Amino acid sequence: MLSSSDARAHIENTHSSFRGLLNSLINDDSVSSILIGETHDISPTKDAILSNLDLLANSRRRIIIISENLNQAENSALKSSLKNAIKGGVNPLKKASFLKEKTIDTYELIYAAFSEGVPVLGAENKKSNPFGSYKAKEITQKVIRKMEIYQRSPERIIVTNSEFAKLINSFCSKDILPIFIGGGAHIVALSSKDKLYDPGLQGRIQNSVSIYLNEDSTPSITSSFSYSAPDRELTGQYDYMVLTNKKELYKNKFDSIDDLNSKIDYLIEILDKLISSHIFFPRNLVFTLQEELDPILNAFQDSAHCGCSFKCLPTIFEDVLKDKNRLKEKSSFFNKSHTSLSHYSRKQLSDAIHHDLYEFLNSSSKTL
Repeated sequence: MLSSSDARAHIENTHSSFRGLLNSLINDDSVSSILIGETHDISPTKDAILSNLDLLANSRRRIIIISENLNQAENSALKSSLKNAIKGGVNPLKKASFLKEKTIDTYELIYAAFSEGVPVLGAENKKSNPFGSYKAKEITQKVIRKMEIYQRSPERIIVTNSEFAKLINSFCSKDILPIFIGGGAHIVALSSKDKLYDPGLQGRIQNSVSIYLNEDSTPSITSSFSYSAPDRELTGQYDYMVLTNKKELYKNKFDSIDDLNSKIDYLIEILDKLISSHIFFPRNLVFTLQEELDPILNAFQDSAHCGCSFKCLPTIFEDVLKDKNRLKEKSSFFNKSHTSLSHYSRKQLSDAIHHDLYEFLNSSSKTL
């Protein structure tokens, strides 16, 4: 645990944003690791990482993201995919077949992080989760009942935390800063009726900092957050609680960019990463793209003081769907530059965005 004075000192440098807090912690050499606790499927964890990839990629210490949503058995394939991405491979996750069992959020996080050279590794193993390597077709009703029992057992906290901590500690050094992402109950020391139940990851990793990240329409950061584990009579204390949302996370990123053209460049960059993820993701979820991208577009509009609409994007989504269907037919049409054999390209996206922003850019240039 950070002392209350140290925690407040970091908050004073954050401008009340997750981005500010993350930047402050990354640049503090006394911090050995950052432990982010989430509410699965609710917390805006993926976007908290994606909107701050520039901080992670340019950190003095090498950042390694370690996720509870991935298994250590998959780390060899992940490392190979990262090398492929660094070499410029268009579809670096192609051989990571295990990703077809994962969510689009997990896929996007890995795809975008790898595009910036930031490693993502799995935390689970057979000891931490005996069911972690099961395929969807192997999960019968009987298995589900066993999984539910294990999920509520002491082992899921105590044994799991011990295994996670071993992995995280193996990376902590003056040159590497691990960032762990996992369920809120794994992060901090938990007590039951004033008796220590488990020291948590933070109790096992010296000089680590804990952040509880959750969704809220009103962003805020507080220190010394009292946490209660759901479905368990256990309580603990986080260094920080960050309440935020997807739009706010990306607005903080856009606000960190002074130049309008650079804001537009970043908008195109992040949209391209997410669109490309959908093209290569093993399942077809293109129909969710508009809803997924809207908060990012709104964040740009607020940051750039731009009231324009993006009318060209539906055409982009139609082309993405065509490419998705061609991939499904096992057509090999991509090369490193997204040639004319594909319908979608980053250049097409850039042209569409600039077309939609034409009047706004014209009026902006006249006021300079």
